Amino acid sequence: MNKFKIFLLTCAVVIGSVSCSSKKKERFEWDLFPVPHISHKKYNYGDSVPKYKDKDRKPVSGYIDRDGQLAINLQFDFADEFSGGLARVVTDKKFGFINTNGEFVIKPQFDDAENFGVGDAPLALVKVGDKYGYIDKSGNYAVIPQFDDAGSFTIYFSEVPGKWNYSLAGVKVGDKWGFIDKSGNYVITPQFGMVGSFSEGRALAKVGDKCGYIDETGEMVIAAQFECASEHLGLSVSISEFGEFSGGFACVRVASQPTQIQTPAKLPTKDSIATYPKSWKDFINTYPKSLVAEPKYKYGFIDRTGKFVIEPQFDVAGDFSNGLAAVGFIQNLTVLSMREVSIEESLSKNIPKQIVKWGFINETGRFVINPMFDRVKEFTRVRNTESRLDGQSLAAVVSDEGNAFACGYIDKTGKYVANPQFLTGTYPLMSNESVCNGFSAGGFAYFGSNNRNYSVIDNTGKIIFSYHD
Repeated sequence: MNKFKIFLLTCAVVIGSVSCSSKKKERFEWDLFPVPHISHKKYNYGDSVPKYKDKDRKPVSGYIDRDGQLAINLQFDFADEFSGGLARVVTDKKFGFINTNGEFVIKPQFDDAENFGVGDAPLALVKVGDKYGYIDKSGNYAVIPQFDDAGSFTIYFSEVPGKWNYSLAGVKVGDKWGFIDKSGNYVITPQFGMVGSFSEGRALAKVGDKCGYIDETGEMVIAAQFECASEHLGLSVSISEFGEFSGGFACVRVASQPTQIQTPAKLPTKDSIATYPKSWKDFINTYPKSLVAEPKYKYGFIDRTGKFVIEPQFDVAGDFSNGLAAVGFIQNLTVLSMREVSIEESLSKNIPKQIVKWGFINETGRFVINPMFDRVKEFTRVRNTESRLDGQSLAAVVSDEGNAFACGYIDKTGKYVANPQFLTGTYPLMSNESVCNGFSAGGFAYFGSNNRNYSVIDNTGKIIFSYHD
């Protein structure tokens, strides 16, 4: 072999090795977990963007891998989970999208955004100014911003011939909601006061002050007769919506006849008021059942024809997920005696408080996990093949441990797969900043308080990453 050929071969090897070594190994999205996992909602983020920075005004969000090592540097003001290979992030008050290497695929330019859908719905909802539209994964507009409000595209099995795998999104024009397809064409013209997402060929729709269900043509196939899910349930921040069909069932609520709250004959004395109780139970003064108000609503479950298959009997409830539904009962009405310190004087206030215990029922309405938890998340399935929990359905639950609330994770038998661990800021009730998230598809879970003290645990309950401000 002559010297020239040896030179060419050497160059080819060197160039090839440099080229190969310069290529970044593509990460799998389930191997990345955002930290901190801060809840972001377009309804409360508002003008405070970006609100999550450290004391030096530097970005605080990035991504760790399954070993708890920082995989994408802390360079964002907000970072979300990956969906469809991309994740939404916030930089300098604008939303953009990155790939699993942390590289911007769609530069930050939107005033708000939701993650991309999967399967047949790879479009992301974005906001520009005060209008909503949709983009594809190249960042191009699939539907230009033109709506006053909108929801993400959801995929479901359609009953329309030729459209068995179908996606629709709810959009608002003026004060009315309708639905569009992925081309931006109206499938159902705006005519409803409120709509939910389509699932199993049905979507919740509001007519007047009641809600029923429409099909993909906009026809009301289940009469508007139920109380609408127009606000968060006051008894739990975990179950905030209901009414979507899952496994052929949907949770609905009907009005009950509440009685007036009567003033107890004997109010708590000053001595019974504790500013810092040893246990949150010391804060509670319970009164006879005759003095309490009945729940305002009862929750039950209907089938796709609108027939009740589980009669309205629960005080709180959420939709079925992976074969189980979270339901609960109000045990009693209490008066929470608290000391309010004002400029002029220290006053005692009697605040009504409802105590709820959550459990889970199966599709026959039978309890498979008794009501024993103070808060719950729905069951979600772990799909990470590297996790020992692959294929299992898990739920996050919060229970009172006497002096504080503890977050744990159970399987569908009610057995803990990750033992309860204490949350912070829990006196006398769990703080709204306390977070107990369900397991992600990758087999990770997050608990703690928003951007203050939080931990990420793996599928064994081991803490792999912690942050303390």
